[in-house]
Amino acid sequence: MALPNEKRIAAMLPAGLLDVEPPAPAILRGLSARLARAFADSGYREVVPPLLERYDTYPQEACRDILSKALKLVGPSGEVLAVRHDLTASVLSQLRRCPDPAGLSRVFYIASVVRSLPSPSPKLTEHLQAGVECCREGAAADREVFLLAQDAMAAVGLSGITIHVGHAGLLNGVLRASGLKGPAIAKAHTALVDQSLPAFFTAIAEGGAGTDTDRATAVSALLRRWVAPAAAGEEGLSSFVQALADAGLGTWPFGLLALLEELVTLFRESAALHPSVRVVWNPLLVGSQPYYNGLVFQAFVPDLPSAVALGGRYDALVRAFGVGDGGVGFTIQLSEVVKLMGKIRSSLETGVSRGPVVVAAIDGYGRQARALAGILSDEGRAVARVIDVGDRAQAEREASLAGAAFLVLVDRRGYSETPLVRRTDLARGGVGLVPDGIH
Repeated sequence: MALPNEKRIAAMLPAGLLDVEPPAPAILRGLSARLARAFADSGYREVVPPLLERYDTYPQEACRDILSKALKLVGPSGEVLAVRHDLTASVLSQLRRCPDPAGLSRVFYIASVVRSLPSPSPKLTEHLQAGVECCREGAAADREVFLLAQDAMAAVGLSGITIHVGHAGLLNGVLRASGLKGPAIAKAHTALVDQSLPAFFTAIAEGGAGTDTDRATAVSALLRRWVAPAAAGEEGLSSFVQALADAGLGTWPFGLLALLEELVTLFRESAALHPSVRVVWNPLLVGSQPYYNGLVFQAFVPDLPSAVALGGRYDALVRAFGVGDGGVGFTIQLSEVVKLMGKIRSSLETGVSRGPVVVAAIDGYGRQARALAGILSDEGRAVARVIDVGDRAQAEREASLAGAAFLVLVDRRGYSETPLVRRTDLARGGVGLVPDGIH
């Protein structure tokens, strides 16, 4: 998103809304096409939810928090309308109007949402998103969507991905096993949605008073050790299982062991199909929306400050709309990906030369490198080669031999762009290409 004159935009647009200026539209078209192909190849059909809907047609109880962030307008007939503000809810509302919603159990979308945030200071926020909704129950659907999210991020060239995985149902089971009742669990859950860890642990302490205080204290101590999870993959999940057993919760009811077995399968399949993606078990992650009730996940890349993709299971919301018994989905924050690709493109544009680019993959990021090369080619950049190398030094040598003006590295740390400039090589009596800044 280009912001050449922030003062002008601030004066002419409501705060939180942005102009999409060149080259962002071209980047956006390319990214959207790649995501649409990835979703369609996985059996998902495209839907386009309407921009405006009647406010009173949404299930009010199930959508209370969603509707609180909706921008409301008065229509020509005096009816209250809601601007598209949550794509999961908008898609479910659209499916409800279809003659055969069961025939559209797998759908995808590429659309924008506008939200009205009342606090701490009233403002609007606009997000361009691409994602899927799978209106199916069970762990198999969870794994399908979780793996598709990784496929989609690779399809648009994102690298250095870390995914935090949690499970709202598993956490609620642990809290029940510690002696907490429904109201205390709901209060603790809301605190995590609001990203308030102090309020979460206060809810556990207050909810455990008068019941089994020792057990509630043990669970609180267990969860405090997982505020900043470090171990990745199945190892991190195994450590949590052992911690549950040590706290006396390993053999308790509430389906904890069954849920843990489903998560182990999820982690193993992810490691087999996407070995370059770092998956972290985070038991305190319950998602950014109160309607998540099962698997939840948020993906991060090094070059963006907030989650680039997020999703989870929302069975009660699907039932409230009457389009099935369960659902799971995810969304990619496409506006953030556009910014990232625009940053790379701007670096290439402002370099010392507009010559060809070499894209190099390190640590097994060949798929992402090829996707990025395709995006750059779509933008009119001449990509000389896509190479798999062992380290940066090898990448720079091969880029120099290819006569490249720029080297773009793709590895676990994300992207890095290195302009290559020409200089006179006195030893050889000729001209060579070397990385800018080290000559």
